[in-house]
Amino acid sequence: MSERTVLSAPGSAKRTSSPSQHIAELRTARPSISLSPITMPSKPLSDDAMTCLGRLRGRLGTALKGEYISRGLKEAIEQDLDFRMSVSMEPIDEEAFDQLDKRTLADFAFADTLQQVKSIFHGATLCTQFARDKNAWCLSVVWPLNELAIKLLSEDKWRPESV
Repeated sequence: MSERTVLSAPGSAKRTSSPSQHIAELRTARPSISLSPITMPSKPLSDDAMTCLGRLRGRLGTALKGEYISRGLKEAIEQDLDFRMSVSMEPIDEEAFDQLDKRTLADFAFADTLQQVKSIFHGATLCTQFARDKNAWCLSVVWPLNELAIKLLSEDKWRPESV
């Protein structure tokens, strides 16, 4: 010890942590703990936004020529508590379901895909709810969505890369 040694009281008061830190810890825990369902919009979308989303869905549906969701997933999506509100507000078009594809959630790949979609949806909700920047959107939504699309559609022809 010298003259420069500084001693502090062993039980000094710690600075209290912010409630938002606790909320963030709960939200990012596995499984995540949220104050509201992931599909519950914090505020309703404007009519203009709903119109734009409707047009976008129409264009995507036209480009995909329909039948891009297995019929076996229809019930799973409609009965899932996380998706129920979104589907009731914005139903999936009947043409989107492939009537010939009868696979169900008993198929592990389908269950895994549905979990990944939920995770991406949850990330988008959090980014919107907490006004996250474009980096958070890329990490939480865009990158996982691209990886999922590549996995489902590329038949091992593509792989994600960061450039």
